[in-house]
Amino acid sequence: MKLQFKSVLVMNKPLRFTWLGVPLAILWLLSITPVNAAQKNDMLSLSEAVQQTLTQHPSLQVFPIRQQQLAAQKQTANLKPAYVLGVEVENVAGTGQLSGVKSLETSVSLSSVLELG
Repeated sequence: MKLQFKSVLVMNKPLRFTWLGVPLAILWLLSITPVNAAQKNDMLSLSEAVQQTLTQHPSLQVFPIRQQQLAAQKQTANLKPAYVLGVEVENVAGTGQLSGVKSLETSVSLSSVLELG
């Protein structure tokens, strides 16, 4: 009795495209590397990102103005109360024996607000 063997190439469905998937995966990995290298050179800082965002969205331009307003309010709140110098003169022009500046009465005052707390 003579035995004959026929070679049959049987591929499972999951393994059918494996021979094509490996080279495609390698090509994909090689194509990603230059893109990442280019992105590393073109880094975007936070201040540049904020500037571009404000340029592209005009409705957000109110925030720098609001920030300036708050800084001005803080500066005003940090100011100390002013000093007030007061001068009061009485009986400048008298009559008789108290004529002229003989009966002159002056008061000088220096005042300020005392902040408690």
